[in-house]
Amino acid sequence: MKLFKFAFVLALFVCLSVNSTQAELIVHYSFDDGTVTDLSGSGLDGTLKGTAVIVDDAVRGSKVLELDGTRTNGGRVEIPDPTSKLDFSVNGVAGAGTLAAWVNVATESADVKHHGVFSQGGISKSGGQGLGAFVRRDSSRGVWVNSGTHLNTNDEVPREEWVHLAISYYADGTTKVYHNGTEVSGYTPEDGNRGGPITAPVAANVIGADQYLPANPGAIFDGRIDDFRLYDEALSQSDIHLIVPEPSSFALSGIGILALAVFRYASRRRRRFSQI
Repeated sequence: MKLFKFAFVLALFVCLSVNSTQAELIVHYSFDDGTVTDLSGSGLDGTLKGTAVIVDDAVRGSKVLELDGTRTNGGRVEIPDPTSKLDFSVNGVAGAGTLAAWVNVATESADVKHHGVFSQGGISKSGGQGLGAFVRRDSSRGVWVNSGTHLNTNDEVPREEWVHLAISYYADGTTKVYHNGTEVSGYTPEDGNRGGPITAPVAANVIGADQYLPANPGAIFDGRIDDFRLYDEALSQSDIHLIVPEPSSFALSGIGILALAVFRYASRRRRRFSQI
């Protein structure tokens, strides 16, 4: 009976692991094939610009996007959006969305002001710039969330190491920021409200910079980015846990096979003892 219960619990765990959130994944770049191909099905393939390159990363064990923080025509990825799929003000849950990515932020050079993870406009305290996220160079060295108006996180994003960064933008202005699946300890303002829903984009969709490239960049990312995702609604913390750490299909298959084997073994034992 104990084995049977164990098999059931393990099988349930596998089912929960492979069933992701109902939110629509509208952009997903793994960079594994050496290109910026959109794996979400939206067809929003990105384009490498400036000094951006895709390289092998020993720690991630895969290919990743590398950006060098150059201010003049610096590295970034531009995302075309001919059908306004990335207008978070109207699509999905209107005014809501989620950004998730692995980031490895380099120790800042003199050129870097803030590290632009993603932008649909510039850094603005008054907001109105679509969905944006930047790792700050100054102050807390945390995350500047730009949408509605803006807010900052109080926890530093570590430098020179991989961190999973996820930001859930709720339509009422509430914001949740997660490092490696754990919510940060505090925000400025304290209530974690950025002031309103995500507004319409005012410029190109860019990974690694803000709208002022190539002539006058204000936020150039220096470091590496991997597994970049955008969702059309705010993911919960349990949803975030399903993508960080991201389980491999091989690992899930192995767990599933183990669960099935234990289940069959328990079933045989039950039949055997029922015959005695």
